[in-house]
Amino acid sequence: IGLANLGPLAALQELNLSCCEGITDRGLRYLWPLAFLEKLELRKCSKITYAGLVQLRHLTALRTLDLDG
Repeated sequence: IGLANLGPLAALQELNLSCCEGITDRGLRYLWPLAFLEKLELRKCSKITYAGLVQLRHLTALRTLDLDG
């Protein structure tokens, strides 16, 4: 399953993608439809850079972002 398949889950409030080493900056744009996402965990996602994190600004409900590791 790719991140593109998360679109229909627009009411999702929490998402843990920790240790998903295949996630890239480009993939984070598929999270934009998750308008109610409050908590996102991206621990040990080594392919995500600052440029990818900037894309998360579209997630206006986001309150917790975990980037540990």
